[in-house]
Amino acid sequence: LVAVKEGNWREVEKELKEIRRVASGAVLKLIAECCYLRESEKKTLCLLAVDNGWDYLKTSTGYRSCGATPEDVKFLV
Repeated sequence: LVAVKEGNWREVEKELKEIRRVASGAVLKLIAECCYLRESEKKTLCLLAVDNGWDYLKTSTGYRSCGATPEDVKFLV
């Protein structure tokens, strides 16, 4: 989350690629915790995940003080 909030997209992509490499053949799900992200951050994060071979995107873990909104769900579809 820190790299995303800092706009350090190079580091985010590096980490997504490395996880995909290490977990070769596994199904990967990125949980975005949308309540902490701006729309532009959600968009970039999701595009990087898809571009780097992640299989699923999820809006929230449900364990934070705020969850995903209906708009977040629509955005990720």
